[in-house]
Amino acid sequence: MNIFYSDLTESPFNNFLKQYGVWIAISFALIIVIVLSIFLIVSLLKKKSLNKQSQINNIDNDEVLISLGGKDNIIEHFVNGSRLSLILKNYDLVNIEKLNELGFPSVIKMSNKITLVYEGDLESLAKRIFNE
Repeated sequence: MNIFYSDLTESPFNNFLKQYGVWIAISFALIIVIVLSIFLIVSLLKKKSLNKQSQINNIDNDEVLISLGGKDNIIEHFVNGSRLSLILKNYDLVNIEKLNELGFPSVIKMSNKITLVYEGDLESLAKRIFNE
């Protein structure tokens, strides 16, 4: 049994490459495209997140407080990611249209609380508004 081939074109590896070489090349190309796509998507998401955070930093604290009926109207607040839940004394003082103009796309009014929804992390905004 001779494992050395005098004619290299007849080796099993060369035969394998002849049969599957194109598919191997296509597979490597697809892997490269997928990795580059993931990298691009992640970088775009980070950029979008930074833009959202800068938009939060541009929200005027006083305008938010006025839209909520003033600082005296707020009993308690809770931040959970993109939601700021508030317990208020008087819910009739809330100006939902102004909150929408300030960048809160959704304001959910419930019987015992109001929730402001934003597409970014509201922790920094809550700290600024409530001087935490």
